[in-house]
Amino acid sequence: MLGKVVATASAEWQREIAAQSTERSQIIDANRDATQALETGAKALGEMLGQSWTADHLARWQDYWSPGGAGWIGDSPMIVHIHAASDKCLEVAGHSKADGAVVQMYTCHSGANQKWRIDGDALVNVNSGKCIDVKTSGTANGTVIQQWTCNQTGAQQWEFTPNRTTQLRNTGSGKCLDLHTYANSQDAWLWQCNGTDPQKFDIVASGHNGTDDLDYPTSGQFTKASRGVLSARVRATEQLEVIRQQAQIAGMAVTDSDESLNTAYAIADSAGSPRGRALLVGQQKDQVTKAVLRRAERDAQGR
Repeated sequence: MLGKVVATASAEWQREIAAQSTERSQIIDANRDATQALETGAKALGEMLGQSWTADHLARWQDYWSPGGAGWIGDSPMIVHIHAASDKCLEVAGHSKADGAVVQMYTCHSGANQKWRIDGDALVNVNSGKCIDVKTSGTANGTVIQQWTCNQTGAQQWEFTPNRTTQLRNTGSGKCLDLHTYANSQDAWLWQCNGTDPQKFDIVASGHNGTDDLDYPTSGQFTKASRGVLSARVRATEQLEVIRQQAQIAGMAVTDSDESLNTAYAIADSAGSPRGRALLVGQQKDQVTKAVLRRAERDAQGR
């Protein structure tokens, strides 16, 4: 008796599987297409990131050596003007040469205490020979900005772009040199970088003796760098288009998979069978296909 039951159940099971074989195959094919699209898109993403890095690296090189850049300026003295109050300059208070003297704003007068030179990532006062420094290597908003004997610590390392309006960002704290008013003798302090005028400066160099260095780039090297930036940007754009195309392919695969899944459900409903049972691995493949699409869409958006 049990043998007949097993045989009947087996026959029904085989009919159920056979009835949805086309849809099951379509779901598996859609998953294959989506997975291949993700693989192709991932390779394109890696290539795009590599080309973007190359373009950024070369652009930074150009900024450094081009007129107005740190490499072009060399150690020529510079004046740091307050962007929103161009007649005001950054200086060491009282022409002091002592450690701990505050860095402040004052009407520009071309004195040595208002002149600075670049030394790596540090800014050295011409009058004192000391570096702009965050007091006690502090990180809190409102920490005093002072001068201190140069020591190459993070408190004296600054990121800035001398050939255009720039912020002075301290790498040790991740915060910016800030002037909250534009009155004479206003002390500089550390503050969360926010892109506002009190954190904007214009650096004016008195010369450009960096061009006298033996390692200053030739015109041919500048041309090569410009071509490299253009080429890298073009290639990065091409790879971004590949990523977007693969995301579209993954999207179409999801649509195909959903249509086949719904057709299979309709077949099961008409036969009075449980949904998904005859799809076997197909139902799992459908979920994987959807996950692939989400990943491909994030790649296409650069996330």
